Amino acid sequence: MAFLLCLGLLLTDLVTPFVGAASPNRWSSMPNRCAAGSNCVVPAEEHWLLDWSPPELASLTIRGKLEWDRGIADLQLTAGYVLVEGKGILEIGTESQPMSNLATINLTDAQASPHPTLGSRFLAGQDKAEIRMHGRPLGTWTLLARDVAEGESEIELKEDPRTLSWRIGDVIGIATTNRGRTQPYKIVDLGPAGSKTVKIDPPAAADYWGGWRPIHHASGRSSTDFNKSFELAAEVVNLQRSVVITGPPNWDTADWKGLHTLMTGHGFMDARYVRVENCGQPPHQGRYCLHFHLMHRCPRCVLHGNAVVNSTQVGITVHGTHQARVSGNILWNTMSAGVYVEDGNEMNNTFEENVLICMHQVPPINPLPCNKGDTGICPEARRGCTYDMFNQGGRLGGFFVIGMTNDFIRNRVVNMENCFWFKGTADPAGRGHAAGKVCPVHLPLGRISGNVCHDNRRFGMYLDNQQPRILPRDENGFVADINDPTSNCFNEVTPEGADSGVVPANVVEDELDWHNEFVGQYVLTDVRYVRYVGINNMHCMYWKSSKKFADQGLYHVTDSMCINVPSGGLFSWPAGQFLGPAGAFTFGLKNVSFVGNPGASGALSAGQHCMDGGAGGPCNVQYLLEDVDFSAVSKATKLIQFGVNSKPEGKVLPVFLARDGSLGGFRSVVSSHLDGFLDQGCEKLGLDWDSGFGCNFPVRRLSLWTPAAVAGDVQLSGPGFTGVAPNYQFPSFGGNAGLLSYAMNYNGYGALAIPGREYELEAEWRDGPIVDVDFSDGALPGYFGDADEEVTLKTSLGSCTLRSSK
Repeated sequence: MAFLLCLGLLLTDLVTPFVGAASPNRWSSMPNRCAAGSNCVVPAEEHWLLDWSPPELASLTIRGKLEWDRGIADLQLTAGYVLVEGKGILEIGTESQPMSNLATINLTDAQASPHPTLGSRFLAGQDKAEIRMHGRPLGTWTLLARDVAEGESEIELKEDPRTLSWRIGDVIGIATTNRGRTQPYKIVDLGPAGSKTVKIDPPAAADYWGGWRPIHHASGRSSTDFNKSFELAAEVVNLQRSVVITGPPNWDTADWKGLHTLMTGHGFMDARYVRVENCGQPPHQGRYCLHFHLMHRCPRCVLHGNAVVNSTQVGITVHGTHQARVSGNILWNTMSAGVYVEDGNEMNNTFEENVLICMHQVPPINPLPCNKGDTGICPEARRGCTYDMFNQGGRLGGFFVIGMTNDFIRNRVVNMENCFWFKGTADPAGRGHAAGKVCPVHLPLGRISGNVCHDNRRFGMYLDNQQPRILPRDENGFVADINDPTSNCFNEVTPEGADSGVVPANVVEDELDWHNEFVGQYVLTDVRYVRYVGINNMHCMYWKSSKKFADQGLYHVTDSMCINVPSGGLFSWPAGQFLGPAGAFTFGLKNVSFVGNPGASGALSAGQHCMDGGAGGPCNVQYLLEDVDFSAVSKATKLIQFGVNSKPEGKVLPVFLARDGSLGGFRSVVSSHLDGFLDQGCEKLGLDWDSGFGCNFPVRRLSLWTPAAVAGDVQLSGPGFTGVAPNYQFPSFGGNAGLLSYAMNYNGYGALAIPGREYELEAEWRDGPIVDVDFSDGALPGYFGDADEEVTLKTSLGSCTLRSSK
């Protein structure tokens, strides 16, 4: 919440003692050392005290120590660039004695010649340099405690502004809660002590939500209405800092060129409560507002409590760096990614309680992201923080992550193109110094906990195509066996035949996403959602493909809620609540509640995009439901749905399973197109269950695997598929009578079968019966209290018994 912490446990107070002059030389007593327009140098072994505002310098290079006088207000250092190198030290306050007076570094290249590698308008450290900047501590953000109407001048905060150390004159920002434009405001008065109110100028430019928002829904299915409250409140961020790194405004300029900062080498940067503004130098990669560059293991690298304001590039980049802390920072208007974890080998960094807000409305129909080549000029991006820094189809997100094994805890992202985007596919073999040394799609995730995504144009939490596996890593995060063809980077199973997925599975926990278009991913394996709450998103969950867990867990989503009860007019008719994956596996949900109107699809739709480009297949996925509550879903809408935006098989082959009342007391529900199950004693159901057939016995998937080269026509005969006339119309195409269609890109056929029964398989293989067959999943018999599940399959070559435990 209000992030005002002592980070002493990071041992950052164990600063390296400076070996030099016994007492510093006052710069004001040496006015001739550095004339206006000169390339000024603080020599090694010398210790200077900045106690005046020197004339504008072409550059300042610090090889000794430059210490800022904490007792003098409004000092300003103006230079084309400031470089700390060798064993140099720049110190502006310390953790125990922070800089409470205004201290400004103004970077302007009017008189500077560019540095050969770092360019101009920068503050940077290299070699064994140390940059220590500690501004006045304050709580960097809180939430609105009550709604604010457009035109109001008094707002109430969740916490006392005095406790947060907020002051009259501070500039604050309020996040949108309706995907619209917002703006900064100035605090002109604090309310009476204990009131938690402040007065702002100008008056509120929009309506903002605050406090806990009650959600009430009468579904018509239950005598008890749904009534719960959720903290859907605007973030209020403080943009004021006593230490300021600034330069000429660049947001509206032709070239967008601002300043940049960077730390590289074997020293460290510890920057706390610093404002970095007018930063970013597109299209140059590496010219970011705050940047840890190839620091390797750096537990003394800290970015805490800072405010990054108006960036035309990335706000904060952690690149080739491990064990750094990025916490409590505010990023206000970062035109590209807010936080970028760059190469793929980054490990064990902590990103905690950062807040990222774009004040500009993201266009509802966005032709962006945009990048217009070498010039970096792309005026349209100013409309919505949508500058594509790589000109590669968009690397846009509050957090854009290639290095996966890091912790992301209680961060908040508002009004960006995407909230979190974990995109290993952007650089599947790594990037830069990690190229060819990692496989980001398969790197294990760190802790992902308590994050909030709201009012983002596309995705909230976006895990894209992540499939974490067990991988050996060296101290620099590289995969140790990357050159071995049997590495888990390249194989779903180990040489011993075991699943290579990470054990235990990675977890996304306590996620709150609201007012986004999507939440979820395309392909996600060995990751489960725990205590996820999605409210009034266009799609509460978007998921195309997965598999069973390597750790043998059953449930992909637990203790979660999908709610669609629109308030304020957003997404009043969603395209569907939970659009789930397909594939030959069991997809499990436990203690999941669905609330409100699911719109055009079911509350829970199986087989999204099945067999249709990048999605799962075959389509005979088993959905296992336990303690799934549909009682608050609007009456006269579908609770489940077979297939959504899928190939025809997606509407025929999925099956829903339960041992409790999640399916209205049925153990299995099959598609309405499998009318042969009516003869087996199944019951025709209504719209609630997508007009499927409810069965009081188990129905399981049966999958045949064979290369396309030998695939021919296949006919499955037996219970559920005999005694009915083939329906050759869409979407059955004979599937109701057991005619199986080949899943071309998935190397097999999908079917269903009843355990304990006998089936006959007739096939015309083109080059012989090269086929593998598997039946159900090994965990299900024990789950349902059965000794085992088996089915007998007769072929022209003889009979075999298939067991789910094999």
